[in-house]
Amino acid sequence: MSQHILQEMCRAQLELSGVHEGEFVAVFSQGQERLDYADAFLAAVNDSPCHLDIPMRGCSLFLDDEPILIDGKMQVKEMMPAEQR
Repeated sequence: MSQHILQEMCRAQLELSGVHEGEFVAVFSQGQERLDYADAFLAAVNDSPCHLDIPMRGCSLFLDDEPILIDGKMQVKEMMPAEQR
C-alpha cells in the first residue's frame, strides 16, 4: 500500500473518530514497529505543532522546563492512554 493511500485512510479515521481542530493527537509506536502507520497518522494531521521521536526507553523529556516524560512515563494527561488518566 502506498504511503499516500495510508495517509488518506488515517485522515478518514481521524474524521470518523471525531477529532476536531485544536485537539491533541498522540501517536505512539515502539521502535521501528509499525512506523509507517505512525508516520501516516502524523502526516494526516499535517498542521500538528509538534512531532517528537523519542528513541529510548526510560528517558525523561522536558519542554520549556515542563515534564513531558519522567523515566519513560508520560506526564501530560492529554497524551496518556485513556485507561491511565
